[in-house]
Amino acid sequence: MADELKQKGNAAFLANDFVAAEEFYRKAIEDFEPTHILHTNRAAALISLGNFREAISDCDKAISLDPTWTKAYFRKATAQEKVGDLKGTYLTWLLAAEKCETSPWLKSQLQNATNNWMKCFKTVSVSDRKDFLSRYKLVKNVREKLSTMAHFWNASTRDERLKHFHFLIGLIGGEGKSSQYTEHITSQVLPAMPMDNYIDLPREAIEPWVVFYENQSAEEKTAILNGMWDHLTSTEQNTVIQDLRVFISQAMQQAEYAKMAAKEESKEAKVEELDP
Repeated sequence: MADELKQKGNAAFLANDFVAAEEFYRKAIEDFEPTHILHTNRAAALISLGNFREAISDCDKAISLDPTWTKAYFRKATAQEKVGDLKGTYLTWLLAAEKCETSPWLKSQLQNATNNWMKCFKTVSVSDRKDFLSRYKLVKNVREKLSTMAHFWNASTRDERLKHFHFLIGLIGGEGKSSQYTEHITSQVLPAMPMDNYIDLPREAIEPWVVFYENQSAEEKTAILNGMWDHLTSTEQNTVIQDLRVFISQAMQQAEYAKMAAKEESKEAKVEELDP
């Protein structure tokens, strides 16, 4: 019987005979209908034996059988910590907080996992937009949020900046109201954002984020900026808008200067064409 094998496994586990415990749990799973408890108990034995990857697999099976079983998340997060997967640990506790009955203990586990992940998440490569935005959402420091947007702007080509510019200007003037700002703006007059206010927050501090961004298409880059905007508070959005107004004014001045310079060049060219 499965219950008899489980009890034998429990006894072996308590006696620190983890090899025997794992064998009893495995036999119960293979010979009878597997349960979330059997998989979680086997994971505990596997963790004690140092078989962390296999333990994670058992925990995933336990969670699939009962997504509300908190102990499965605990075992999985424990195994993930053992292999140094701080991102996975954070995501496991995040899912546990969503699926399981809340408790002070669960909130504490999630907070600890979040803190540990945030200590290194700027130095770990990014897989996709969802992955990046899940990290950006965790950033609480306003200057870090804004400097990241500035670094992304500066990592864009001039043509990409023009695309971003049209998107950002819509945030200020609204759709259909941006022509007065953009009529004379070309990619050639959109400079890099000045970083004087972010000397203590260099690109190197978020290099994996910038590298991820640089490898995206122009459309995806705009979508990333859109997602970043959505993760700003209303106060932070207002700060961005004020900064954009100054930046747009400077860009428009450069556009006007460029236009005037082109006219002067055209006049000079016509004068040179005249016979003396």
